[in-house]
Amino acid sequence: MERLQFRARQEWDGLEIFDRINRQSFNVASGKDEMEWMGKNKEQTEPVINTSYPKSNLYCSAPKRIYWEITRDCNLNCANCFNRYGSIHEEMSFNQQCELAQTLYNNGVWIIQLTGGEPTIAPHVWDLASYLNEIGFYIAMGSHGIYNPETFEKMIHSPVDWMIISIDLEHAKQAGKMAQKNAISAKETVRALKQTKKRVSVNTIIQRGNYTYEHIQPLANFCAENQVDALNCLPLRTFTKDKAVLETQLTKFEFKDFISGIRRLREEYAHVKFITSIDLQFTSQDNVYVRKKSCAAGREGCVISPFGEVYGCSYSLASMPDSTHPERQRYVAGNLKERSFMDIWNDSTQWAMFRYLDKYKNPKCQSCSYYIGNKCFGNCPVMVEGEPEALDPYCYIDIL
Repeated sequence: MERLQFRARQEWDGLEIFDRINRQSFNVASGKDEMEWMGKNKEQTEPVINTSYPKSNLYCSAPKRIYWEITRDCNLNCANCFNRYGSIHEEMSFNQQCELAQTLYNNGVWIIQLTGGEPTIAPHVWDLASYLNEIGFYIAMGSHGIYNPETFEKMIHSPVDWMIISIDLEHAKQAGKMAQKNAISAKETVRALKQTKKRVSVNTIIQRGNYTYEHIQPLANFCAENQVDALNCLPLRTFTKDKAVLETQLTKFEFKDFISGIRRLREEYAHVKFITSIDLQFTSQDNVYVRKKSCAAGREGCVISPFGEVYGCSYSLASMPDSTHPERQRYVAGNLKERSFMDIWNDSTQWAMFRYLDKYKNPKCQSCSYYIGNKCFGNCPVMVEGEPEALDPYCYIDIL
């Protein structure tokens, strides 16, 4: 089914628009700009979505992008993964997934990113992808990219628009544990996906042992040779409680060296977009949607677990459903078994640490020129475990 180029949603300050062709969202200010834009683009714009909920400058009227964990199972067991937890609760049925998908679309969600666990082993994953495509979502999927031939063929011919493949040192260790011995590697998957003209990004976790220019350059070169759109270099976060893994987290001195390497790689591989955090040179993020003043968690995006929990960040305690940690509920905004998605999204009391930035963002960040200039999103509430006075451990401004 042919779709119009634009979807538009009414926000407190004007229109939020998603451009399907150029795969990005942008704002048009209320008033004259809004009227002029609609006058020029009305024929290519779906009816403007205007939810009945009050608009707020603290958050979007609906998420732009949702990370939808459709399973917590995985056929690998990588030590540095933030979702190393199996399915201890009943996961959503296909009918429940379809009903939720329609609700999300009707309220103006642009992008669904299917994730996990490993989404390609989830029941009904390809049926769900087809349904999301039929409705009109832009579909992304995060995967380890190591498949048996059957899954590989389904992925190549799936309606997924954007594949995000994780390529880590762990894959070399874990691929042999798969029941299917003739597994296709993540790099082979990337090459094949690019031949189908799909959008492809690569994720890699950065920690002590792989953070220097010399470590990252071979992967950057692979991405350049295969015309990968972006290489997301994700510094290890405290999502893992594995002590051995946590000990490999970079110091701010090592992180500064890592950023220097990334800047050098940007110069050498101009056609690859390198994305990371706390760059201080420029806001390092994807063009699908531009985050403002903070990370997207609870403001422009969120996570939905396969058990119906809604929360801001996969790196937080919320992603550990079996955890008895007393602080876990601070990170969980609600459960779809108890409340509707839009009621949860519009209850800012449940998203306080992500939305009330003047209270939960470090005062030093508030007066920092890099934060004011949108070159840095300030301290991460997960990394500082909800203590706004704490500095992000990766912040290196004092050693510039």
